[in-house]
Amino acid sequence: TVVGIGLTVAGFGYLMQLLIDQLGAGAKSLFICGAAISVMALGITLKIKTRFSEFATAIVTLGVLLLYSTVYFSGSVYGLIPNIAILILYLAIALSCHILALYLDTKVVAALGIIGIATMPILSNTISIEPLYYLWSLIFVVSSSLFLAYRYVGQWLAQLSLAFTLVSLEWLLGVENIQLSVWLVNLFYLLFFAYITLTLVKEKTPTKQSLVFLVALASSSVLIFLQASDIFTSKVSVIFAFNALLTIAVSVFLYRVKRELTHGFVSLSAAWCVLTIVSAISDAYWGIAWAVEGLLLIAIGRQYYMTSAINQGQ
Repeated sequence: TVVGIGLTVAGFGYLMQLLIDQLGAGAKSLFICGAAISVMALGITLKIKTRFSEFATAIVTLGVLLLYSTVYFSGSVYGLIPNIAILILYLAIALSCHILALYLDTKVVAALGIIGIATMPILSNTISIEPLYYLWSLIFVVSSSLFLAYRYVGQWLAQLSLAFTLVSLEWLLGVENIQLSVWLVNLFYLLFFAYITLTLVKEKTPTKQSLVFLVALASSSVLIFLQASDIFTSKVSVIFAFNALLTIAVSVFLYRVKRELTHGFVSLSAAWCVLTIVSAISDAYWGIAWAVEGLLLIAIGRQYYMTSAINQGQ
C-alpha cells in the first residue's frame, strides 16, 4: 500500500509535467486539486458505506498527499501562489488531516498532519522567507497532534510530533541559518511537557516509556537552546528559571497525587536549576551548580523520605 501510494503520487507529478503539457499552469493545478478532492471523497465514502476500512484509509491518505502535491506544484514549481498563502494552505491541510482522523477513526491520516507541516514547507523552500509564520503553523499542528495523542490515538503520535519538530528546528538553525526566538523554542517544550505531565497523571501505572520521553524532551530542548542563542543572556536565564519553577510546582503536585513520579520531576527541576545558575553567572561555576543540585536533592530526599532522590543527589 505504501509503495503504491508513493508511485501514484510520483506518477501524478510526472503526468502534470508531460501528458497535460498543453494546459496552462493554473489549469494543471486545478486538475490535480480536483483529482485530490475526488480521491479523498471516494475514500471517505468507502469508509462510511463499506467494510473496507483499511483500503478506504489508504485512499484518503493518497488524497491528502495529492493535496500536498497540489500546493507544492502550484506554489514552488509554477509560482502561482505567494509564500504566505503556501504556508496557510499547508496548515489548512494539516489541520484537516486531524479532523478527518477524528471523523474516520484512522491513525495514519493523523500522522500526515505533523509530517506534512514539518516537511512540505522545507521542500517548498518557503521557511527561509516566512520563518515566523512557519513556526506558528508548526505550533498549531503540534498542539492539535498532542490533543489527539492524549484523547484518542496514543503516545506514538506525540513521539512522532517531537521527532519532526526537532527535525524542523534543526533545519532552520543548521541549513537556513535562521535566528530562532528562544521564547518560541520554549513554547514547544512547554506543550510537550504539559502533555507528558497529563499523561503520567492519567496513567494508572506510570510507564517507563513516558519517563524516557520526558528525559528525551528535556535533553533535546536544552540542545536546541544551546544552538539557538547564547546561553549567557538574560532572556535565556529567565526561561531556565521559569522552567525550573514550573517543574518544582509540578513535583509538589505529583508528590500529593502520585508520589512514585516525584523523583523524576525533582531531578528535572534540579537540572533546570543548574542551567539557571550557570546561565545567570558564568560557565566557570558548573562545579558549584552541580554541588547545589546535589545538596538540593539530598535535602528533598531527607525531608520527604525519598531514597531515590537522596541517591541521585549523592
